[in-house]
Amino acid sequence: MKLLAIDIGNSKIAAGLVDQGAVVQRYQARLQSHGNNYTASAPAVAHVYDWCADQLALEESAGAVAGLVVTSVVPGVLEIWRHLWEGKKATRALPVHLIDHKSPFPFEVEIVSPESVGPDRYCNVAGAMSKGYSSAVIVDLGTANTYDLLSEGKFRGGLIAPGCETAHRAMLDQGALLPDVPFTRPPHLLGMDTLGALQAGSFFQNMGGILYVVHALLRNFGEAPILVTGGLAVKMAPEFPVDVIYHADLTLEGAVSIASRAFSKQRQ
Repeated sequence: MKLLAIDIGNSKIAAGLVDQGAVVQRYQARLQSHGNNYTASAPAVAHVYDWCADQLALEESAGAVAGLVVTSVVPGVLEIWRHLWEGKKATRALPVHLIDHKSPFPFEVEIVSPESVGPDRYCNVAGAMSKGYSSAVIVDLGTANTYDLLSEGKFRGGLIAPGCETAHRAMLDQGALLPDVPFTRPPHLLGMDTLGALQAGSFFQNMGGILYVVHALLRNFGEAPILVTGGLAVKMAPEFPVDVIYHADLTLEGAVSIASRAFSKQRQ
């Protein structure tokens, strides 16, 4: 079954064409929202919509796309997407599943308030299950850092913390005399000037915090594979002193595994 998947995050919107559980084509655009004003993000959403429409046109002869799955943590951007999708003849008829706490998950949910959990976290856990893991620590490094525990097929809960770049940017914004320096891995642990010290401090302190949380989860709940995804995962995952499994498309592929169950139920 081929499905289109959309992941609307705080800083980007990603799309993927998923076939047999794996992303075979992908596209993403950076969102430019400011506070609760999402107008600036409309062009990025339109670019992703156009990419999806092109994929549907290309796949018309190569095997039909069965539906669309959307996961979103930004309601304002979701509304822009919905307006585009439902307003165009080429796409409005395609079945759509929006991930929420009532979706048919391939795992048990042991959360006190399931409706309060971001749909991207459900997708990450489903992605781990789709990769054959019944237990895992799932780390998503993006605008926020999320850590979720999958234990013997049960979603036990997790942690949410400021993302590495988010924390770095907040520090620079609050410091009147601090130079504007990108968040990146510095060549040395010890900064020899203010710029180098800022880079080293942000990167290695953030890395230390990530490692502390991961080790605490393993120490308290037992050994499990560590799955890492998210926009900053490529930058941070090589620094882990333990083996990690990097999955760039874990959220999209997890969303598809959930939607496949939903569409199958609808056909029964």
